[in-house]
This record gives sequence, C-alpha cells and structure tokens, in this order.
Amino acid sequence: MVLIGQLSCQLKDIKEVAKIYRNFAALPAHIGKAGPYFRIRDKKGLQALTIYRVEGGDLAAAHDYLLERYKPFAGVPSVSYSVTGWQDLSEALETLRNMGPPIV
Repeated sequence: MVLIGQLSCQLKDIKEVAKIYRNFAALPAHIGKAGPYFRIRDKKGLQALTIYRVEGGDLAAAHDYLLERYKPFAGVPSVSYSVTGWQDLSEALETLRNMGPPIV
C-alpha cells in the first residue's frame, strides 16, 4: 500500500505553496517518497501529487504524520489537500477476497 498526498490551489497562491514545500523537514527513514509531481491546468490552478511508501512502519501512524505535514497548507486560502491510502493490485484482490462472495 502507498499513501498519496494530493494538493490543489489557484495559481495566485503558488508562491506561498512553494514556500511551504521548501520548509518541509526531511521524512523519517521508513517513509520513502516519489514527487511531488505538478500539473498546471490552463492558468486555472496547480495540482500536486506525491507518492509515499511506508517500509516497516505503522501505516496509520505514517498517515497521521503526513496529515500533520500538510497542515501548513490549510493557511493558504485556495488550497485543498488530502492523504489517502491506495492498494496495489495484489492487495486490492486480497481485500476483495476477504470481503466474502465474489462481486461479479
């Protein structure tokens, strides 16, 4: 499972968002990261996506840690953000098997 951090904001707030990203502390050793990756949408806004992989740690604790990490963005008026867990195919199939009778 990975945790995906998503953020969006209006272009007028990019400087404030960049300042927050620059001030992020290093992640704990058990949390790896890819990104952030950015997408600018036709002068309407910015979207950012970061993929976090938790190695040998408590996933729930890592989720809480990342939510705290994103809290400074709440002070920027146009920003919305989330941190959600995503499963790879084998994990998703296992979850479906554990849910009971087949869906199809």
